[in-house]
Amino acid sequence: MSFRDYLLFMAAALDSELADRDRRLGVAGDEIISAMKELRTAADLLVRHAEAIAKQYDRNAFMPQNFQILAAHLGQSGAAMGAVSSNYLIIAEELNRCVERFGRSAREVHATIHEGVFLAAVARVQREMADFFRAEGGAGGVADARRAENIALLDRQRSDYGERAGRGLEAIARAAEGFRHDCAAMTRLSAGLEITRLIAKVENARLPAADTALNGLIDELGAFQQAVAAELRRIELQNGQISAGSATLARRLA
Repeated sequence: MSFRDYLLFMAAALDSELADRDRRLGVAGDEIISAMKELRTAADLLVRHAEAIAKQYDRNAFMPQNFQILAAHLGQSGAAMGAVSSNYLIIAEELNRCVERFGRSAREVHATIHEGVFLAAVARVQREMADFFRAEGGAGGVADARRAENIALLDRQRSDYGERAGRGLEAIARAAEGFRHDCAAMTRLSAGLEITRLIAKVENARLPAADTALNGLIDELGAFQQAVAAELRRIELQNGQISAGSATLARRLA
């Protein structure tokens, strides 16, 4: 069902069950859970955009080697193009390392948010159960003692889950700040790719006869750079939503 692991499935299933229950009972949903779900949507998109950049890199993994092969065929006149291909390789490899690191962090944040949805949903059920037990009439004796023990257990676990959700939000806020720096680094590298493409275009124009295959590679590099830049803009948007959303939720849970 496209879930990465069972924890993600549990969070989605419990959330779905509670939403259906609220609809049937005609009651409003939990505001904390709703806010968590908005964070989850932003995190889903964040991971998707990071994966899209990784796929773009995989599709163009052999582009530097193709540049070098064409430069070698051009002989002495292709020396400058060989330098361009080496520069491209350095930038592309650094970009790939950034993307891999970013992807790992994005998946961790994604899992933390899903866990937060699960914890908030369970805490809601526990709160309702404890309130029901408190309102329930008792006959005294052992039954009341057990009821009081159950209420205390539910209250402690609900409090623990709330604290865990709060710590998760703090971790998400720190990760969002790290994402901002990663985005800036990847944007600089993406700009470096565009400069490399322009240099390659200039060098190709200086050749006695512009190489058609080289022109094709330069166009491919342009398409790669534009695709990466577009995904980075989307990542910055989702990261902004995660940063703002986690800060708002943290204040509510405080």
